[in-house]
Amino acid sequence: MNLFPKKSIETAIITHLQYKSWVIVELIEELRMKRPRLSKQAVYQILRKLKKSEIVIVTSKRVALSSIWIDRMHEFFTVAKLAYKGSDTSSESFMNLFDGDRIVYEFKDPTATDIFWGHAMGLLITHMKTNEPVLLYNSHQWFLLMRPDSELHLIKQFEFMGHPWFTYIPSKTSLDKYAKSLFSGTSSCYLGDTYYFKSNRYINVFGDFIIEVDIDVPTHTQIEHIFKTESNPDNAQQKLVSLIARMHGRNKLTITRSNKKAEKYRKIFKKYFIL
Repeated sequence: MNLFPKKSIETAIITHLQYKSWVIVELIEELRMKRPRLSKQAVYQILRKLKKSEIVIVTSKRVALSSIWIDRMHEFFTVAKLAYKGSDTSSESFMNLFDGDRIVYEFKDPTATDIFWGHAMGLLITHMKTNEPVLLYNSHQWFLLMRPDSELHLIKQFEFMGHPWFTYIPSKTSLDKYAKSLFSGTSSCYLGDTYYFKSNRYINVFGDFIIEVDIDVPTHTQIEHIFKTESNPDNAQQKLVSLIARMHGRNKLTITRSNKKAEKYRKIFKKYFIL
């Protein structure tokens, strides 16, 4: 599979990043083993282009593949597979749940959780009724701070489809307030004081489908520390990207189809939003 010309530097960079993030200077040295004349300036120029295309995430010293790009590629090939090979009942089997049924997925790191989570959201949005909002209960909007351009673009896409985001966050740190300020249009965010669920749980409601994510406790603890001790969004972004890239642990994602349970959650959101 080649998404770029066979011998392009872009392909070499993405191939190396497929397995791990890299310290940029070490990546340059690795690339020079097969391309001795490759300049440092050329690599940085390509990284800037890949970053602009949201293929990679670049911090001060490291580079990693963007989880949103990985998600898009996964979704692209999943749709292609469905189109050319017929129906697939593997990762998309949750779309066939009956009322009262659920499926539980477990992931070894937050990056894999994030990828599948976004993929599931993209599929479940197609199930919703016209002008029905997506309801999100998030301990913090760390996704929005990690990749603001991609997340805001996604929110706008959902709004265009008639599904604004109504987000409740049980926290009022400086970073939470900054994340709230990024909301516009028909979507909105409410910062409250009440925890309705355990602090590492995230809830998304798509009609009668519910996504419940339990983030690994050590990962959640470090995310919480960043939100409590950091006030600069740029610094927080670097710390979050580094954290999510290196953490491993047990992350659980449950998809349930239950009109009764969804209505129970909607009652919570009705305290803060007009549904």
